[in-house]
Amino acid sequence: FDGARHDSGDPFSWAERLITHYENNRIDPRTKTLIFSDSLTVPLAIKLYQTFHKRARLAFGIGTNLTNDLGYVP
Repeated sequence: FDGARHDSGDPFSWAERLITHYENNRIDPRTKTLIFSDSLTVPLAIKLYQTFHKRARLAFGIGTNLTNDLGYVP
């Protein structure tokens, strides 16, 4: 897998657990993508970026646009 998507709960603790999981399995987390999109706001995305951008690849989906890009109202 190239990475994982945060689905629910605290995104900071999720990311910490996932990074630890990768490290414990001798996988460099900087080669993996952490995707945040659950109830994401721009200020929260900025905080997540500031916290994790040196430790893993990051992707963000704001307003359900990560998985709903077909033009239908969510």
